[in-house]
Parts: sequence; C-alpha cells; structure tokens
Amino acid sequence: MIRRLRTAPALRIQGLTAGWGRVDLLDGLDLCVQPGERTAVLGPNGAGKTTLFDAIAGRLRPRRGSIELGRHRVEQLRLHRRARLGLAYVPQEPSVFGDLTVRQNLLAAVRAPAARNAHPRDVDHALKQWSLEAVADRPAGVLSGGERRRVETARALLLQPSLLLLDEPFAGLDPSGRAALADGLSQLPPKVALLVTDHAADDVLALCDRVVLLLDGAVAYDGPVSGFSPELPAWRRYFA
Repeated sequence: MIRRLRTAPALRIQGLTAGWGRVDLLDGLDLCVQPGERTAVLGPNGAGKTTLFDAIAGRLRPRRGSIELGRHRVEQLRLHRRARLGLAYVPQEPSVFGDLTVRQNLLAAVRAPAARNAHPRDVDHALKQWSLEAVADRPAGVLSGGERRRVETARALLLQPSLLLLDEPFAGLDPSGRAALADGLSQLPPKVALLVTDHAADDVLALCDRVVLLLDGAVAYDGPVSGFSPELPAWRRYFA
C-alpha cells in the first residue's frame, strides 16, 4: 500500500497568545492558510492585526502557542531564518534600498541567502510584470509611493516564497498606484499563499477568496469573501 503525504499548510497557527508589554492583543488564536490561498485579515484598529503579522514575521515573540511554516516550527526563529523556510514579508514602512536603482534592488533579492532557485534573468520578468521597466535604472529613493511598493513586493516575490505577508500595502497610494499594485498581485504564482491586511477593505477583498475578521484579538469571522462585507449590518460598526 502506497501512502501519500499530505501537503503541509503554508501557515499553521495554534493557540497564539501575544502582545506588547503586559497586554495580550491576541489570546489563543488559531489560523491555517493553505498553499495558494489568498486571505484578507481585516478588523478595526486595536483588533490585533499588526500583532498577528509581527508574530508571524518574527518581530514579536509570542507568549504561548505555535507558528508553523510548512512543516517547521518557527515561533522562536528570527526573520532571516523564517525567510529561508519560505516566508516573504513586506512591512508597511518603506524598505527599499534608496541609494540603489530599482534593478539593483531586485538583483539584491535574487542574490540573497533566502532566495530559492532564483536567477538574475528573473529580474527582467519582474520589472515587466510590475510595470517598473521605465524606472528600472532610477534610484529607488526617488520613486513614488506606488512605485516603491511595487518594488518591495516584486523583490519579496523574487525570493520565491511559499507565503507572502503584506502589511497595509495600499496605504497612502493614489488610485493609479492602487490599481497597478492590484494588477501585479493578481498575477501571483498559484502556489504562493497570500496573507494581507489593509484598511482599504475593498482593495484586498478584490484580491482574496477568504476573509479572517479579528475583533479584540479573536476571530469573529473566517470564511469566503462571498459571505462577508464591511457594509453588512453585522460588521458595519467595526469599519465606521
């Protein structure tokens, strides 16, 4: 009899309790994200979204619970070691290398220790996919907010991650910048799982097939986008 190994989730969180100081902003949270799944994490200010992302990314050590990437426990690992296990994280704050050109920023990702099977020729494809060819030789420090965000996201994907974590990717972008970013994200490789949080609920809901709503550090809704809307009476007051 041949036993088939089940594919491990891209992310599995069990009993996660975490916070800053003496305050627990997450209390016993469970979450599982499958390969290729697109999941929006929504909720009002103070719901625990940033705490969750900081814990997954390795910027905050949880008090209790486990975090797994694939089949690996990672809650005690630093960010660079999580990256080698398939995590790519794009924080809300700027992270481009401002003195390097756009192309050099992308080449830096290809040559990073965490890059998995990446090749310099992949940079040209990324420039085209993310509409960055016109600014390829421009210093990243002079880019617009939308261009910078696309560079950061393209650079993260050049690591060929299994899980892409985006924190407030649409924040501060004008309509054209949001549209260009959404277009690039709509072309994610099928096996890459996406976990994204943003106050621009309409933008992330258009990209995702699943919604996780956090309220007071707990999951209030976990289901398909078709069953959720910030405009529904049950949730409207949390997005006012």
